[in-house]
Amino acid sequence: MHVNLRQLQFFVCLYEEGNVTRAAAKLHVVQPAVSMQICQLERCLGVKLFERNTRGVVPTAAGHAMYRIYQPILLDLQNAQQLMRELGGRLLGNIAVGVIPSVAHSILPGALSRFCERFPDVEVKIDEAYSGTLVEWVASGQLDFAVVNRTRRRKDIVVHPLTKEELVLVQRRVGAVQRTEPIRFAELARLKLVLPSQPHGLRMIVESAAAREDIEIRVPIEIDALTPTLTLVASSDFAAILPAVAAHTAAQQLPLTVRRIIEPSLARELVYVHREKRPLGLAASKFLGALVEEIARFVDMSPEKPEPDRRKPAPAPLRMT
Repeated sequence: MHVNLRQLQFFVCLYEEGNVTRAAAKLHVVQPAVSMQICQLERCLGVKLFERNTRGVVPTAAGHAMYRIYQPILLDLQNAQQLMRELGGRLLGNIAVGVIPSVAHSILPGALSRFCERFPDVEVKIDEAYSGTLVEWVASGQLDFAVVNRTRRRKDIVVHPLTKEELVLVQRRVGAVQRTEPIRFAELARLKLVLPSQPHGLRMIVESAAAREDIEIRVPIEIDALTPTLTLVASSDFAAILPAVAAHTAAQQLPLTVRRIIEPSLARELVYVHREKRPLGLAASKFLGALVEEIARFVDMSPEKPEPDRRKPAPAPLRMT
């Protein structure tokens, strides 16, 4: 008996999912088919690869060793097949990507349009949620990768930096004149702010800065969605703190004014995450490339910074890292 490709595919899927039911669903087969292929593989190799428990299956020492050996080979084979299709003018497959709301409302549309024009045969599924939720979906295998705010490292998730982005104040524009002068962070204490709830990454950045500066900020309203936040700010005396790209994009469509925050300035770091056991395939890598191109385009379009922070050097413009 010889190990065949189908057995290896079933083994890798079961190893990554840790559950026969989930593996069968992902492979689009019935559960007995998964069990049968694994049994044949174990007989062929003469080793036990999995132990069953109440939650599913747990790899043995031999199972861990086999995954380390064969998973890169399978990934290389998949990428080689995709590269050959690309040489023939086609990239096939399907990908599932998660993005936080500020990215969904600014960077995503252009990247998605560019990618679909280049690779019309790839099916793309987009999920929008906040960072914590997206990281969990990546860890569970529901997403190939996600673009999120800088997150705590986990042993099952790989984190890669994308870019740093300044956070700005967004207020209602009154009349035709926009207020563009910077606002000191201490002045935020007199404003009514609408912010996401804890433990949203943006809220944590603002509250950490407030604690360092010994300033108490007022947050009468918490909204965990970007569109209602922008609608409220555009029609009231509430203010919001948002990433610069999302803020300037919204200001083109709504009566909003965007002001830099200084002394200190605020910034968030965008990263992309994927499962440690599942590196990006070719289609997902191409889509990530389209996102990076769109981020660079927004950097080139970013407005000039009118005044430096008086206590610190002016932050560098957004750039890829």
